[in-house]
Amino acid sequence: QRWANFGIGTLGACLLGLLQMARTPKLALWRRRCCVKKLLLVGAMLVGACCAAAGQTVQVDRLQIDGAGITEVASEKRVQDRDAASGHRIETKGVRLKEATTRIPAIFGTRFGMIYSVVGHPRDAIVSFKRVTVFPQVGLLNPSTGQRTYRQEAMFQDRIGVQSYRGYYLNNEWEVVPGEWLIQIWDGNRMLAEQKFTLYLP
Repeated sequence: QRWANFGIGTLGACLLGLLQMARTPKLALWRRRCCVKKLLLVGAMLVGACCAAAGQTVQVDRLQIDGAGITEVASEKRVQDRDAASGHRIETKGVRLKEATTRIPAIFGTRFGMIYSVVGHPRDAIVSFKRVTVFPQVGLLNPSTGQRTYRQEAMFQDRIGVQSYRGYYLNNEWEVVPGEWLIQIWDGNRMLAEQKFTLYLP
């Protein structure tokens, strides 16, 4: 859309210039004809470029995991989410990998996850994925609701070529469950990435 608007605006400017030259009697006839041909050529090229850009398909090739382990964040925001085991999710900014490991101490307040990049084209295109978190076999039992959760899913958006983060924050005592945790990212029915973490009691 941005390229289409740019092309239309530029083409409009070219046509305006064409009209101004057509109204200028001092220009020689051959010069006006030459300018007309050039302007028409530029306009055709712009229209073709705009159509190609507007019709470009978004393609996701793979996910490249750049790191996994214990993480730190610069800021966070709690968002209500009825599909989450705790009833909310944590949105983070400024994630940093504190320790690269797949063995995570099961301690209240620990954050862990994976940092990755979306490989595909065009760069910066917005894509929608599904994030699946699979908990240990015993699941997570929320004492407030009495509900036991074995996995949770959430849709989110990423940008191609931009580094992102998906992880988990043990911000409730009842979430501190040792065992194997899986964080998966799906594109439709295709699993793009799966990262395993083993939580252990220190």
